[in-house]
Amino acid sequence: MDATIHTLGPLGTNCEMAAKLWANNNYINAELKLYDTLENAQKMVKDKGDYLLACIVYPDLHNLVFKNLKDMKLIDCFVMNTYEMVLASANGVQDIKRVVSHPAPISLIESKFENIYTTSSNSNAAILTKQGKYDACITTIEAANKHDLSVVKSFGEIEMGFSVHGKR
Repeated sequence: MDATIHTLGPLGTNCEMAAKLWANNNYINAELKLYDTLENAQKMVKDKGDYLLACIVYPDLHNLVFKNLKDMKLIDCFVMNTYEMVLASANGVQDIKRVVSHPAPISLIESKFENIYTTSSNSNAAILTKQGKYDACITTIEAANKHDLSVVKSFGEIEMGFSVHGKR
């Protein structure tokens, strides 16, 4: 491997897709490592061949960047369409009362549901919904399909920015 890209997981996140696209577009043979938070991913950027791929709407990206200025620098930024973002439920739940989402896309649903909970990623929201901990989630179509969730509403693909950071 030429490099290691550290980003938000689990499988099915927009960050995972963006990391693969960035590596491919830059002809980098990269190992991809997924973490429960970008903060945990950032801690693994230790060598010149390590990169952190972040989404620009990650709620605490400003702190992640400014707290690590002495060790980390911005390498690249790019725009791509996310996976289709969806409101999905498990087992055909019709009476949706409790919805889980990563904090970033909550505004897609906050006026429609009273009980909204947050989790570390859109893909993790799909896992929690499949486990029956919530009635529905905001997630990617990739994660919804992987966990056999039913799409209640599609918000479509979203043009999104991603940043790539490396060791200073």
